[in-house]
Amino acid sequence: MFGKNIRKLRIEQGYTQHHVAEEVGLTQGAVSKLENGKYPPDAPVALRFARLFKRSLEELLTPSPKPEQGISDS
Repeated sequence: MFGKNIRKLRIEQGYTQHHVAEEVGLTQGAVSKLENGKYPPDAPVALRFARLFKRSLEELLTPSPKPEQGISDS
């Protein structure tokens, strides 16, 4: 979930992986691997992402809620 969440936030804010990497002190390749779920972030890295995106760790580490689907009357 962390990777999907940071990718979504990065795109929403118009950041490149390179920009995010510079801001959090990682390589662009490491950001790509995190976004693709190749490995989980350690606590200090997760905190740097939370600060960059102004989100809580909980928001970054949990799945985004799916929109509720209506119940059909048919």
